[in-house]
Amino acid sequence: MGSSSTSSNSNQKSFKYHVFLSFRGEDTRKTFVDHLYASLKQRESLPRTSRKHLMASSSSSSNQKSFKYHVFLSFRGEDTRKTFVDHLYTSLTRVGIHTFRDNEELEKGKQIDQLFEAIEESRFFIIVFSKNYASSSWCLKEVTKIMECQDGNQQIAYPVFYDVEPTDIRRQSGPVGIAIAKHKSNEQIRKWEKALKDAGNLVGWDLKNVANGHEAESIKKIVEKVSLKLRSIHLSNDENVIGMDRRMRELELSLGIGLNDKARMIGIKGMGGIGKTTLARAIFDKVSSHFEGSVFVEDVREVSEKESLRSLQERVLSGILNDEHMQVGSVFEGTRIMRMRLPYKKIILVLDDVDDAKQLEALAGDWFKEGSRIIITTRDEKVLLAHGIDKNWIHDASLLLDEEAMSLFSRYAFKSHIPDEGYEELSSKVVRYAAGLPLTIKVLGSHLRGEDKFVWRDLLKRLKTIPSRETLKVLEISYNNLEDDHKEMFLDVACFLKGSLAYQAIRILDCCGFHATYGLRILKQKSLITISNNKLRMHDRIVELGKNIVRGLQPHEPNKHSRLWIYKEIEELFSDDVGTKASACTGMMFELKEPSPDIIIKNLGNLNKLRFLLLIKYKDDCFPGRKFDQAKQYFPNSLQYLLCPCFPFQSLPQTFRANNLVGLELPYSKIVQLWESGERRVLKKLRFLNLRHSKLRTLDLGMTPNLERLELRYCHDLTEIHAPAGCLDRLVFVDLYGCSWFVSFPLSKQLESLVLLSIPKLCVFVRCLEGFPRDSSNNLPMLQFTFHYYNEQPSSSISSESKGVFLDLHPRTKLESVSQSICGLQHLTLLRVEGCIPEVPNDIGQLRCLEQLDLVSTHIKCLPDSICLLKHLKSLKLKDCQHLEELPKNLGWLENLEELSLSPASIRRLPDSIFILKHLKSLELESCRLLEKLPEDIGQLECLEKLILTKCASLGDIPNSICNMKCLRLLVLRFCSRVEKLPEELGNLRLLEDLNLEFTGISHLPHSISSMDGIHTFRDNEELEKGKQIVQLFEAIEESRFFIIVFSKNYASSSWCLKEITKSMECQDGDQQIAYPLFYDVEPSDIRKQSGPVETAIAKYKTNEHIKEWEKALEDAGESGWVGSEKHYEWVQLGIHEAEAIDHIVKEISQKLHSIDLSKDENLINMDRRMRRLESSLMIGLDDKARMIGIKGMGGIGKTTLAKAIFNKFSSHFEGSVFIENVRQVLEKKGLESLQERILSSVLKDEHIRVGSVYDGERIMRMRLSDKKVLLVLDDVDDAKQLEALAGNWFKDGSRIIITTRDEKVMLAHGVNANWIHNVGLLSNEEAMTLFSRYAFTTYVPNEEKETLSSEAVQEVVCYAAGLPLMIKVLGLHLLGEKEIVWRDALKRLETIPSYKTLDVLEISYNSLEDDYKEIFLDVACFLKGVDKDQAIEMLDSCGFRDNLVGLHLPRSRILQLWESGQRKVLKKLRFLRLQHSKLRTLDRRMTPNLERLDLSECRDLTKIYAPGCLQRLVFVNLRGCSWSVSFSLSKQLESCVLRSIPKLSVFMKRLERLPRDCRNNLPMLRFLFQYIPKQTSSEQTSSVGFLSKGVFLDLQPCIKLENVSGSICGLQSLRNLTFDGCIPKVPNDIDQLKCLEHLTLLSTRIKCLPDSVCLLKHLKSLRVKNCQHLEEVPQNLGWLENLEELSLSSTSIRRHPDSICMLIHLKYLQFESCGLLEKLPEDIGHLECLENLNLGRCTSLGDIPDSICNMKCLRSFYLPFCSSVKKLPEEFGSLECLMELDISFTGIKCNTSKFFANFINLKC
Repeated sequence: MGSSSTSSNSNQKSFKYHVFLSFRGEDTRKTFVDHLYASLKQRESLPRTSRKHLMASSSSSSNQKSFKYHVFLSFRGEDTRKTFVDHLYTSLTRVGIHTFRDNEELEKGKQIDQLFEAIEESRFFIIVFSKNYASSSWCLKEVTKIMECQDGNQQIAYPVFYDVEPTDIRRQSGPVGIAIAKHKSNEQIRKWEKALKDAGNLVGWDLKNVANGHEAESIKKIVEKVSLKLRSIHLSNDENVIGMDRRMRELELSLGIGLNDKARMIGIKGMGGIGKTTLARAIFDKVSSHFEGSVFVEDVREVSEKESLRSLQERVLSGILNDEHMQVGSVFEGTRIMRMRLPYKKIILVLDDVDDAKQLEALAGDWFKEGSRIIITTRDEKVLLAHGIDKNWIHDASLLLDEEAMSLFSRYAFKSHIPDEGYEELSSKVVRYAAGLPLTIKVLGSHLRGEDKFVWRDLLKRLKTIPSRETLKVLEISYNNLEDDHKEMFLDVACFLKGSLAYQAIRILDCCGFHATYGLRILKQKSLITISNNKLRMHDRIVELGKNIVRGLQPHEPNKHSRLWIYKEIEELFSDDVGTKASACTGMMFELKEPSPDIIIKNLGNLNKLRFLLLIKYKDDCFPGRKFDQAKQYFPNSLQYLLCPCFPFQSLPQTFRANNLVGLELPYSKIVQLWESGERRVLKKLRFLNLRHSKLRTLDLGMTPNLERLELRYCHDLTEIHAPAGCLDRLVFVDLYGCSWFVSFPLSKQLESLVLLSIPKLCVFVRCLEGFPRDSSNNLPMLQFTFHYYNEQPSSSISSESKGVFLDLHPRTKLESVSQSICGLQHLTLLRVEGCIPEVPNDIGQLRCLEQLDLVSTHIKCLPDSICLLKHLKSLKLKDCQHLEELPKNLGWLENLEELSLSPASIRRLPDSIFILKHLKSLELESCRLLEKLPEDIGQLECLEKLILTKCASLGDIPNSICNMKCLRLLVLRFCSRVEKLPEELGNLRLLEDLNLEFTGISHLPHSISSMDGIHTFRDNEELEKGKQIVQLFEAIEESRFFIIVFSKNYASSSWCLKEITKSMECQDGDQQIAYPLFYDVEPSDIRKQSGPVETAIAKYKTNEHIKEWEKALEDAGESGWVGSEKHYEWVQLGIHEAEAIDHIVKEISQKLHSIDLSKDENLINMDRRMRRLESSLMIGLDDKARMIGIKGMGGIGKTTLAKAIFNKFSSHFEGSVFIENVRQVLEKKGLESLQERILSSVLKDEHIRVGSVYDGERIMRMRLSDKKVLLVLDDVDDAKQLEALAGNWFKDGSRIIITTRDEKVMLAHGVNANWIHNVGLLSNEEAMTLFSRYAFTTYVPNEEKETLSSEAVQEVVCYAAGLPLMIKVLGLHLLGEKEIVWRDALKRLETIPSYKTLDVLEISYNSLEDDYKEIFLDVACFLKGVDKDQAIEMLDSCGFRDNLVGLHLPRSRILQLWESGQRKVLKKLRFLRLQHSKLRTLDRRMTPNLERLDLSECRDLTKIYAPGCLQRLVFVNLRGCSWSVSFSLSKQLESCVLRSIPKLSVFMKRLERLPRDCRNNLPMLRFLFQYIPKQTSSEQTSSVGFLSKGVFLDLQPCIKLENVSGSICGLQSLRNLTFDGCIPKVPNDIDQLKCLEHLTLLSTRIKCLPDSVCLLKHLKSLRVKNCQHLEEVPQNLGWLENLEELSLSSTSIRRHPDSICMLIHLKYLQFESCGLLEKLPEDIGHLECLENLNLGRCTSLGDIPDSICNMKCLRSFYLPFCSSVKKLPEEFGSLECLMELDISFTGIKCNTSKFFANFINLKC
């Protein structure tokens, strides 16, 4: 066992079950226990549904009557009121079904008329027929009235035959006949008999035949039936569900209702107003009855902003657990309760309008039972991805089709499904304007309802310029959530780039300084844009939003707009030849059309903010006959991107400097060269140049040194490209397609040496040139090869442009002529060959790195055998290779192949070696019409996940071995008409999700395929299989947290029950496992005394050998009861309703479960290191004075996470525990009173506590909390007043209060001990990588399978985060699922635009600073990070004076003296002088009278310092490395000033081997280096920042003996801290003169013994001797050091310690580490009762440990690693109750670990 700690609580057992039910089956199994089990397992039997959705509606249909009640219950009270009907009524009301029950709804004394009125006002009737039902005239009148109302449509009756036969009701026979007999003389008897007969003939439930007679299951089916009926009524009248069928279909497939697989989270994303909520509601209403619990949480975003996530957690828990009083103290507590209570309920949860991953973390963690479904609607896909939701389960909410849109519009505008006559055309215009957006359709429909046609036309006209405010308000939410740069990108797309190719938009936005790849990805995820056919799409209403934002409050003043796109407005602005009116314009787009594009062009130069200009081509010649002046400023120099088709100039204008130009596109232009002849203006920023189809003749690439993309396609006039060395280094894309061979070929040669040999991906396009003459030798056609070399594939729907080189090579006949070039590309990972290539190169096996090979539309007939040598090949795709007849026989050699696809091909069979492909995941054979069979051993492809066989018309039956494919998820056999059957064992494919057998010959499925399919409570008849041993029952008891023992009259007659209760009482320990008895129909005294029916029941076991155990168990159980209850549940005697009693039971179990700690949260990564020191301060288990522990650190560093980990681990050890999150934030919103109420409610378990004022709250807390041992966490405190109100001195001993804050002063002001304030450190690189991987890859290590993601990119992100958990999490969530191109773009963006989520958190600390501190912070952030602290303080202090020199730093300078000879300028304000390592020779201190700090270290030329009376203010002097004479003379002056009162001294000794030894004793000379440290103030001691270190650093003359300087040392009467470091041979004998000495440290000395005078240091608190290997003994009277608290003698040669050591009664820390000669400890060492830490590591000679050590009641840490001679520990070692850390690794101790450590509460081993 090592000493490493674990963050999980080893003493808190994890249980499989919450509750174990013990009962006598024949007494209560199908009645009371059945209901109790159902209530425990699922707090409600059916999904809870909003009341408004179940109320029968009359608003939408005149034929639908409105009912007051959903259900009317008719029953005989004395038979079923307190049993079956009570449970039925409770279950109906629990799910929101409004139910009439006469004993609750009908007042006594009222007439039957009111009962009849209730019947008429009810939608459904449930008639519970029991034996005595017909004996009541009221019941008979009820059933008669019911049958009159029952019409089979709007009002429906359902009979329930409780304990009678249906035939007895119909015929009035049996007990029913007897009951009705007494009414024979009643005049209404005929009507009653007919009513009974009719009711008996109705379809209902015969309980004995439903669910094997189990009442709870029967009730569930009844409620489910009624609920479904009510829902169908609601759905048929719901006006919001138009077009839902089409939208719901795909969503239902993802839901997989009925499958009990892992809980699924389904996302619905889309723009605002598209109908996400309506779709989610429709699905919820349709399927919620299939779940044990259901909740629809609307407006998550809005509620979390206005209220809190905590209120949403309460809503979820209340809805699912049916506990309307559920209260959650904090978000953290809410997640704990959910994690504990929800894994045992199959639920459906809808979270509507989520906009932050934190909301999902709090509401939808990984705590749901299998089969549960969570539906999340959002506008932001990233929220779903960040929560780990499968992309395949994220659905886009689609727009309405025209027909659907018209239907919905007509519903709102005309209250029908079609437009009114005469409004058809106008309606079409409105619907067309809405463009399928339901929100706009509803808004406009509501506005136009009842209006005449003039209003309709006027509204349509208005909408062209003024959009609907209601629509914009909803859509603008997404815009407002964007960061600033993404807002600008959104506006550019809305105004200009909608409809552009994605790569083109990225190029334009990149040119303008945006990080477009990442930015467009964000816009897409937030549903503001879509990508279709690689084009940017944006809904018309969102475009309208963007343009409305630009036009803003001045729609008629375009000169104030940031973007211009309306031609008329642009033309008006430039018509006066000025153009400066649009000075605010940053972007412009217009069409080059008549009448005056040249007028606009000529005035663009005045727009000095214009960053991009898009001119759209209107016709081939946009400037016919126009003349332009080359000397005029046509384009502003601010321009970053210019697109101008038909550019009219032959070169760029002379006035256009283009020094900011990044992208230049002049297609179809007249440009001949970039600049006029002779001019060589370098375009340093130009990255993109597109001159395709232009008149370009020459191009000098030397003028574009940073060019990345060059497009010169079809520049037929191009004759020369000048490419000097180095100008091609950045090129990633070159297109010379259609240019002259003489231009292409030379450039390709230059490119080849730079990029082609290392290029990873290549596409070869081959086409036959029919116009060329054929080869005379073989008549083969000439082939033209087009090569496309590129660096990366498009990685997502939004990506940067592909990188590559497009070249045409000279026509040739065979592939061999170019295969050498192809197969020489050793770094190639992807090769795609497309076109009429006749064969694959034979030497393709040379491409050792090839991973993907695609052959498309080729003429090949077979693949060469060399292809099997491609060991790294992962994907082989042959598409449209119809001539392919066979695959290589050794295809199985491709050991890494994961994907094989043939579609179509002419192969007849697959090679047998295919089964060797152990890593194959996907096999697709499409349209392989000649394929006859699959290999028999194909089932050996154990990793195969997809097997797609489509249109394989000749394929016979499937081999049986396919059933061995354990990973197969998709099996498709579409149009395989000859496949007539499937293997019988197909059901073995447990992971199979999708089976498609369309158009096959299969007539039936194999039988085996049918098997593919709250409070966790154990009940033997459901969990324990027949024939199993009692041992398994006992295992279930051991794995249960609570036992509920239902005592009935015959309980003791069962030996199984008696064994159960005996085992339960053995496990019952009053803490972790608790037993609760329920006395169903027996007295508690009968159980305790075994009297009455219990005595009779147990009598038959009197001779059993276990009888005494059983009787004792019954007696003990009879004494137990429910905690906090005054009575046991004796409802038979008290007349309590069963349902009410069960509700009490379940609530109490629920409350108990709330207090149980949870297992380690998976988000608390690498907490061990951070928790260790914190736990030592907490000292859990010690009932000392209440402690307050501080956790401080910068924002986002993980203070809250650390506090949660500690709280989770230890909260179960306290009588009450509360975690108060976000104290600062809650205080701002609700005040301190609300926080006081929360603490009191949680600790006292009283949810009704109210506090009138803060003073009142403090008074209550002082009065009520003083007797409660509590654990309280106050998170994010920022003011001492908060602590005064929430954490005063009113807590019971043993309580612990943990405070997290950014401001240490808050805790110090409240009196928190500085030793108990802990800094939270940054994550190590390894920890940071683990945390990042968790969020970015949903694993704990980077995902190696991401082929396109390099490890360097991952490391770069982690390095940027610099160990800050918040930053790591934010970046991980942002980059989840993205490709490397997005990662790199995001990182590049972070260089200039930090993450606003991180800044928001960090800025809180800045905002709380006072103004001068803010200035200091900014100076440090901008200039002083990494600067020495003292130097930084000097510089900042110096900045307090504007015009006078305070600090002078001239290190390593050539200065000889401050002023030239003769000058005596006094620097009165100079306080800091640093001239270290300078050439200084003399210094006159009289010129610096107020100097405080003087650093002249290593000034070796210094000869003299004048310092008469000028040392009074000096607090720091450093003369290290200066002349002995300078140091010694100054030290004499300093001694009289400051040294006598110095409290700390370090003496460093060093042997000077080069100096001559002493002639008398041959001892070496010693050099003494003294460091005097003056006393600090208390404020200086508590802070490491804010005060300069003070001291004097001097070198003194070499001496032989310590005596030469000991007089000076031992004369320092104020000395408290003395350190000797170095080769000192002994400690001064007169050291006892240091009367104030508290700390003595000896490091690496040569002393052999300590002088006895050490024992006279009465104030000494610590004695540390480290690495003094010559030390052999310590003074015998060491015990005289009565105040000693720490004794450390590590790495010494002592053999034993003086017995007097046992007198050190205040000793807390004792360390003898690496004392290899130490043989034993004093026998009375146990007298050290205050000792907390004992370290004996590596004492290899140490024998066994004295027994007296067991008396060390305060011992918390005991370390014995590598003490190999220690064989055992004392027998009473378990009495060390405070022991938390024990390390006995590599000792001779052997023990039963689990048994040995069972007694320790907090022990970590």
